[in-house]
Amino acid sequence: NWKNIITQSPQLNIHPSSVVFTTDKYQYNLQNLQYLNNQFQASSFHFKPLQSLEHYLDKKSFNEDYTQFSTGKIMGDNINISKLINDSNLIINNMHIDSFYLFSLKDKTQKDTNTLEKPFPIQLIYKIPFPIKVNQIDITNAAVQYQEKTNLALGSIDITDMNGIIKNIKNHSFIQKDSLHIAATGNINKVLPTQLYITQPYHQQLLFISTITGKTHFTAFNNVLLPFAGIGFKKGIFDSLYMYALADSNFALGNSFVQFKNLGIDIKNKNDFTKSSYKNRIRSWFVNHFIIRKNNQTKHKLSK
Repeated sequence: NWKNIITQSPQLNIHPSSVVFTTDKYQYNLQNLQYLNNQFQASSFHFKPLQSLEHYLDKKSFNEDYTQFSTGKIMGDNINISKLINDSNLIINNMHIDSFYLFSLKDKTQKDTNTLEKPFPIQLIYKIPFPIKVNQIDITNAAVQYQEKTNLALGSIDITDMNGIIKNIKNHSFIQKDSLHIAATGNINKVLPTQLYITQPYHQQLLFISTITGKTHFTAFNNVLLPFAGIGFKKGIFDSLYMYALADSNFALGNSFVQFKNLGIDIKNKNDFTKSSYKNRIRSWFVNHFIIRKNNQTKHKLSK
């Protein structure tokens, strides 16, 4: 039997092969897959919708956000071939993914046909249609781009220079206090160094998250705020942010500590962000002098 031949062959070797799989909405493409000495590697993996982004923005054919991702080289070691062939159970000790890139766009100008709940990380792992267990995934040179299209404009949040670790990925054989752990660092819009830590117990529908940022100028975020809200920063130094939160699918509770100084905002015309009407200049003056705090070194905020 072919299963015995494969599982009992110590010199099993898979030469570079490519796999393309297509569903009614998406295409998966794995390039140059190789296996030798209980290790595998592939030159890249690509996932994309069949509908082009241009056609999606014109009229989307599916309700979800437009999401695609790709990777550079993927490597994994200590694969249990016997479990994979006989039980369709994927067990890998360590994986390394280089040059991961994720793009996601939400088009708020087109109504969703039904309400979608954003899944937490372990809910995504539960949806994998076969048993899986990976001790650790190392991610290097990654980037994430999130865009949001509104009636005002197209805004973008870019995270670059990302490196991270994901530990204890599984969808079976749980033990007490089993948890998924994620740690990552990166730069938001190329100017704000950020650290992210996430822990989610497999036996609870809870998410623990904390974020620490570095220092930057507030004006670096104008390309994000202006398209979303028609408001920008005139000046200000963002010193740091520390935030932690506990959340489930319906509720979030947390605390944040923000430090900034010399803050000033500028309310722009929604139809032309390069201009500010007399009315908006009066609004900006009023907000800067009577509403916002110019300096904040000790502010804590409890959020729900």
